[in-house]
Amino acid sequence: MKQKNKKGFTLIELMIVIAIITIMTAIILTIDSKGNDKLKLETTAREVVSIIRTAQNNALSGKQFLDKRSCFFEFKLLANSYTMEGEFYDPAKEANCVSPFVEVINAGNLPKGVNISSVYDGNVVSSIGFKVPFGNIVADHGVYDSGESIKKSIRMTISNGGGLDYVICISPSGRIDELGITSDPCDN
Repeated sequence: MKQKNKKGFTLIELMIVIAIITIMTAIILTIDSKGNDKLKLETTAREVVSIIRTAQNNALSGKQFLDKRSCFFEFKLLANSYTMEGEFYDPAKEANCVSPFVEVINAGNLPKGVNISSVYDGNVVSSIGFKVPFGNIVADHGVYDSGESIKKSIRMTISNGGGLDYVICISPSGRIDELGITSDPCDN
């Protein structure tokens, strides 16, 4: 009898190829999700830095709201969100910021799983503010605020709960440094 030439793959060969493809896909998806976590963290950090710098620039320029004069601009951390607020007064009614009104200028939500914490001199702070006209930095205006500017750097940590921490340092001179994903301390 003549044997036929069989062309094709055996069942075992097909199963091995499918197993290899499955393993490679799992590895690629794991690497990709870690990259997405890092990207989400970096994007959030850059948004936060942008809003803090805007608050600082508004204080330095004395940005006004309609016919009101500004006293203070503040970046506030809330549970899963943040705001930038301005304190203003009406020069027709009062001479300074004795009883200013607050206006929310910008607000945003944190991505799911991203948290922000700020520490100043060992204390957790929920806001970073800038006084008009020189942009003096105050931590927790109205809570711990004695009216004095900060003497040490504020360390802001943006984390995803998965071991990645993005660090931002705000120095007493007003410099805002993005240290990136690190555990390094802020310079004072």
